[in-house]
Amino acid sequence: MQDEKKVIWAYMLEHGYETTGEWNYYRSAWESIPNRDREKDYHQELKEKVLSIGVDWEKTKLPDSSIESGFTDTYHDSSKCEALLGVLYLKDGSEYIIGSRDKEGMGTYIEKLLSFIKSSDRVKSIFGE
Repeated sequence: MQDEKKVIWAYMLEHGYETTGEWNYYRSAWESIPNRDREKDYHQELKEKVLSIGVDWEKTKLPDSSIESGFTDTYHDSSKCEALLGVLYLKDGSEYIIGSRDKEGMGTYIEKLLSFIKSSDRVKSIFGE
């Protein structure tokens, strides 16, 4: 499971951002940390910390996937989107709540991919190996 976890967290670090962990219905996104609001410089600093300090893979779990509602406008039903949320633990003991919003349903794709990876016999049978 280690490699799969790394792939998913690489996705989260590329497409997500640090959040409070609260969903904002009107923005259809995770709440940003106050005074950071998805700052590119801060996000780059976080990625550099991950590289220099390293991830505590024992503590870090797979992100959770949920379907969240978002405001469309006054005259229409709310929209739905898939949202991923997880806690990334670094080796120095620091922790970061990382969220990502996926219109394309990447979380669903990841779950399907994981089920294939877990069942190596199934994958072998598909490719005749």
